[in-house]
Amino acid sequence: MGLQSIMLTLKCANIVMQSKKPWELKKQNKMDDVYLILGACIETLRVVGIMMQPIVPSLSSKLLDRLNVDANQREWTQAIFTEQLENRPLGEDQTQLFKRIPKKELQEEKTENEVEKRSCVLC
Repeated sequence: MGLQSIMLTLKCANIVMQSKKPWELKKQNKMDDVYLILGACIETLRVVGIMMQPIVPSLSSKLLDRLNVDANQREWTQAIFTEQLENRPLGEDQTQLFKRIPKKELQEEKTENEVEKRSCVLC
């Protein structure tokens, strides 16, 4: 149940990014919306990164490094969402964390995501 909840949270964050399209909002100079969307998604990744440390420690460490989360801020008790998003620069490592999924595979998951989108309270 816990891992499924984490994965659903990540999928919801992805749905928010894809539906709100902050890259288009930036072109419209709606920077408050861009910062809100990106900040919420980055905060989601920070919390998920902390929670996933026991399951995928190497990937979690890379993610938290990329988000520039100090080593002393990666404890389980800090895996809570905060309303005050820090203006923290990203880490120096810019390597890709995940391989790009081919479009064919994405199309196969589209139907599944539509069902999950209906159950996502963030959307």
